[in-house]
Amino acid sequence: MNSLFRLSFLAGSIYLLAACNATKPLSSTMNVAKGDNFGYTVTQHTNMDISVMGQDMSTTGRQDTEYAFKVMEVAPSGDFKTDVTIERVAFQQKVPMVGDVKYDSADKEGSKNSPLKSLGETVGKRFQISYDKSGKIEKTEGVQEIIGDISKSLNKQGAEQLVSQFGTAGITNTLKNLSGIIQGSPKVGSTWSQKTEAMGMVNMSLDQTFTLTERKDGQATITVGGTAKTIAGEGALEFQGMQISYDMEGPITGTIIVDEKTGWAISSDVTPNLKGKMTLTGGPLGSMSANASMKMGISAQRK
Repeated sequence: MNSLFRLSFLAGSIYLLAACNATKPLSSTMNVAKGDNFGYTVTQHTNMDISVMGQDMSTTGRQDTEYAFKVMEVAPSGDFKTDVTIERVAFQQKVPMVGDVKYDSADKEGSKNSPLKSLGETVGKRFQISYDKSGKIEKTEGVQEIIGDISKSLNKQGAEQLVSQFGTAGITNTLKNLSGIIQGSPKVGSTWSQKTEAMGMVNMSLDQTFTLTERKDGQATITVGGTAKTIAGEGALEFQGMQISYDMEGPITGTIIVDEKTGWAISSDVTPNLKGKMTLTGGPLGSMSANASMKMGISAQRK
């Protein structure tokens, strides 16, 4: 009987301890140590539906990049710095009038004739990211040196795409939802907001709302909402001699699961769903506008 009582008491104590931990406000301060090693697989996916003069110009694209992180420095203030190595790059895109374009650095034989094979030169290269104590990215260094020589071997369109994905702004935008998500000391039901700009293939302003919806087993689930809008006059792309600009906006949806112990994301999936106008200028028929819809999401999974 005493053994049964002790067992019941122990189980009750564990339950109460877990309950107390779940009701304790989260900390926005990251818990990192010099030498910490971990990795992420980050997927960028783009789906654009558009018709120009009755011709389907829809595109779909996906890029998977595997990163290895190592914490190199932790200051007394809590600010820290990581060294990041690109371990794998895979890319596939369906382009109007071109067809399927694919590349995978892990499939050297199958990708040796890919027009994107120069992306393989990024594999094994390293760059550095500096964070404040809450995990917000303050500086990204060494990225331009990685892509500088590679971009010289590409045409203008390819170079622009390379910069949008692997340039300083592109990398920062890709990795920003891996840390620095929690603000203040939120409890379940707490909401906080953040306004940022996402610079890449399509430059956008993001007005996001984060809500802590659940805490369980040391994980915090945060839902993401808000509004995304393209930035007028910035980031016009060139395609076959034509300038492409966007005037689009729409809702943001997503979920981020955070490791409560460290503050790093376990998984992240955030997608702006945009609708509006795409304008082409400089073509043989002059300026043309078309209705378009676009989903440009970034998801990440900790390895």
